[in-house]
Amino acid sequence: MFSYQNILDDIKNLGIKKDDKIMIHSSLKKVGQIDGGGDTLLDACCDYLGDSGMLVIPCHTWGAIKDYDNIFDTNLPSNLGVLPNLFRVRKGVYRSMHPTHSMCAFGKDASTFVQGEVGNDCFCGDNGCMNKLLNMGGKVLLIGVTLTSCTFFHLIEEQTYKDHFWFKDSPDVFKIKLLDGKVVDNPVFDTKIDTSLYFDKALDIVKGHSSTRLGKIGNADCILLDMQSIYPIIQNLILDDKHFFMK
Repeated sequence: MFSYQNILDDIKNLGIKKDDKIMIHSSLKKVGQIDGGGDTLLDACCDYLGDSGMLVIPCHTWGAIKDYDNIFDTNLPSNLGVLPNLFRVRKGVYRSMHPTHSMCAFGKDASTFVQGEVGNDCFCGDNGCMNKLLNMGGKVLLIGVTLTSCTFFHLIEEQTYKDHFWFKDSPDVFKIKLLDGKVVDNPVFDTKIDTSLYFDKALDIVKGHSSTRLGKIGNADCILLDMQSIYPIIQNLILDDKHFFMK
């Protein structure tokens, strides 16, 4: 069984700095048994990054919102598993207002980081949290999962091909319940194909890049990738072949 200190040591051994802005995608099951469960993992991450860094976890609801009359509010459960749902209800965590691809953040400037996503009509958007994280020099930590979970690649796709040729012709219309109780419409375009199914085509390239760190948290294999370093590499792949992640 892994302790809080074990998890903290693993975080340090990955080369994560206290002022890093880290987005986590995870499989808690792959980590193995932790004394205190997922909350202990979150305690270690938040304690390490909380003063000068930031912890970001996607709390997407694309698989759940239709069970809630297509209305998003910040209490809506995520369909991404255990860790996002533990994280979103923690003290000091703020959540963005995107009906299908919301993000939760803890740490320095977290409350302002999550602002500005109301009205986004695609997964990420130039004014969304993912692009902010990129511009802040953020990193993605994959814990027990591979690139098929890496939402960051959707941002690269959206910014590379502004015509969003793989999107459906018309959006799904959702509603967002704002903090003041007002409800507003928020259309979001879904995709004709789930390109994330093919993101692992770039796995060896990402793992072999000089900026990437490999390690473990508990029993889980981890990949720590630098967003600004990996962005042009993935962009070049899809510029060379716009269907690279579609086949």
